[in-house]
Amino acid sequence: MKNTFYSQGNPYKIVRTTSATYTASVGELIIADETEITLPSGVPAGSVIAVRSSNDTVTTDVVGASGSIDGFSAGTTHQEAKTGEYVYDGSDWYLRNSVDIRDGAIPDSEGFEHNDLTGNYGGDTGSFSILSSTVYEGSYGVQGDGGGSVGAIGRDEGQDKWGPDIRITYRQYLPSGDADFQGLVFGAQSVSGYSSLSGYFAEAGESNDTVRLSRIDSGERRILNDVSRTVPSDNWFLCSVDWYSDGLIDFTVDGSTVSATDSTYSDGYMGFFAYRETFIDNVQFELI
Repeated sequence: MKNTFYSQGNPYKIVRTTSATYTASVGELIIADETEITLPSGVPAGSVIAVRSSNDTVTTDVVGASGSIDGFSAGTTHQEAKTGEYVYDGSDWYLRNSVDIRDGAIPDSEGFEHNDLTGNYGGDTGSFSILSSTVYEGSYGVQGDGGGSVGAIGRDEGQDKWGPDIRITYRQYLPSGDADFQGLVFGAQSVSGYSSLSGYFAEAGESNDTVRLSRIDSGERRILNDVSRTVPSDNWFLCSVDWYSDGLIDFTVDGSTVSATDSTYSDGYMGFFAYRETFIDNVQFELI
């Protein structure tokens, strides 16, 4: 799985590995599990690589292919079960600072290429399907259609809850005519259907031209804020949710933003909800 993480202005491609050995590349943040990571040689001065153990109970060894790491000669272990950014000065590597990424903070991106809804999602799965006819990229996307009653699904992450201080971007397609009350679920407290769901909704409605943020508590929905904006129909458009640790949420649809502040839920799972027909694809995550 790969996403983008920024630390001290450096963009990193996030790589998760459980291999016994891994040779790092410049610009990677490697989240490893009992792995020996080798920092490369022959890279430009100023190159940066970041490393983090997957959790505090496993060890991650970092060694240099040449030169030294803070006095540890090439081929010897510099660290175990710590985190940090390594900077190359042209001959040696130096540990600059720690990298604070808690377990589960960055979910896997979702392009639905697994083509397996019930194997990856729980809740009102009868209201959703993975299909190949309407996609943004790749071979598959997800279609939601509650048929006039709200359906919701949550992704079984197989990991801890994540967020906040995270940005979620995705592409959405709304057929013209009767497309409202559908979009992204985030901060969900369980992988469940709408009637028992607690978390947040980011909603785009074509029929009512509304961009809205809502909170749902055990199936009871409360609007946090909404704005009237023209929402595209019969075309893919970009949506993003910025969720901050102070409770601020910014939801942007095709360049129009609605904001709200709510601290009821501080982490959770991702999913989707639909009242009428909608299509979603290319869901991505990054820390902010």
